Amino acid sequence: MREEVGQLPGAELVYQGLVDLSNGVLTAAALLVACASSRLRRAGFSVATCSESEPRLMLYALLAKDEPETAHSRFNALFRRLESFEHAVEAVNALHSEGQRHPLGKLT
Repeated sequence: MREEVGQLPGAELVYQGLVDLSNGVLTAAALLVACASSRLRRAGFSVATCSESEPRLMLYALLAKDEPETAHSRFNALFRRLESFEHAVEAVNALHSEGQRHPLGKLT
């Protein structure tokens, strides 16, 4: 299933965030993963605990620091990509739990 998940929209962002967060590096990807840690854990991912109590606010502040004019739209775009990934992972997990193949076949 890992190779299927790696092909899903937003997977590269989530995987980078998982790595960064586990290394204690608070990048935009890590903070995004921290925001979704509960849902990602339910989906079967091992998500490190974030040292930041408000990762959503810190993510916005990080984006605003780099380019304040576009922070809001980039923030929303990141969450849309994350949500797409979460929905796709949940669909793949549901298919696997029912013993079904992915409707498109093997995602490689």
